[in-house]
Parts: sequence; C-alpha cells; structure tokens
Amino acid sequence: MNFSTEHWASHKRGKKKRSEISLYLSEHPNATPQEIAENVNLSIWQVKRHLSKIHLEREMSSVAIASAFVICSVSLFS
Repeated sequence: MNFSTEHWASHKRGKKKRSEISLYLSEHPNATPQEIAENVNLSIWQVKRHLSKIHLEREMSSVAIASAFVICSVSLFS
C-alpha cells in the first residue's frame, strides 16, 4: 500500500499558501509574521506554522544537495 499525502486537498492548500508566503517574502524580505498574515489572508499562527515548514523544507533540500555533492565528489576522485 502506497501512502502519500500529496493528493490530499489540505496538503495542496498548504503548499499553495507556502508558495504565497515565499513569494511575499521574496518581495518583502524584512516582513514580520504579522505583515505576512495580513497580506496573504492567514492568521499569524498559521503564518508561523507555514514559516516553520518552509524553513524545514529548505534545510532538507540543502542537506540533499550537499549529500549529492559529496557523492559526486567521492566518485570523481575514487
């Protein structure tokens, strides 16, 4: 049985809101969570939750890129 949440409506909405928050932050890098909340129509608590998830996703992405670099480097010099 394959368990995947990517087709759940709530996960799609969350992903869309994180995209909106990321876009807003790219245009307003010094925005506070309150400013973000007001501009993307979320509560401050929802914004904080999404910011936490965005941060975690970026960390995981950075680790994956670093791991791929190490693997490539090792195979080049082996």
